[in-house]
Amino acid sequence: MTYPLGFGTFDRFVNPPRAVIAAVTQGVGEIMVRADAEMVLKTGRTYRLDKEPLLHQTARGVQGLLVVSRYLLIGPDGRVVKVDKMDWKEDGQFAIKLPDGLAPGQYTVILGIFLDGNAMDPSAKVLRIRVGTAGAPG
Repeated sequence: MTYPLGFGTFDRFVNPPRAVIAAVTQGVGEIMVRADAEMVLKTGRTYRLDKEPLLHQTARGVQGLLVVSRYLLIGPDGRVVKVDKMDWKEDGQFAIKLPDGLAPGQYTVILGIFLDGNAMDPSAKVLRIRVGTAGAPG
């Protein structure tokens, strides 16, 4: 009884939260990503799956979520053009600003969002974009 950790201390490792990429839209020179947080909530002896939009205020109980977002931009020749994090806006959307001066062709973007260090079965999405002859995404 003197052990400082009680029942349920390690429950957050049993059912970690998971991000789910809900929508991806492409604009001129940028890509916008919207994600949801999927969490297993324990109520007494029952569990239920809760899915809500991933916002800065989204929390798991009283703890805020650690959100890590990354993307990989691969050029038409198969070489990596850029690897960076997505910019998490106040409205909850993630933004990617494409580099200026991209050569024309079809590019591949791999998106990934991770919650609370959960890298198991991540929410990843592969997106193909075309850059026009003028060098602007189109």
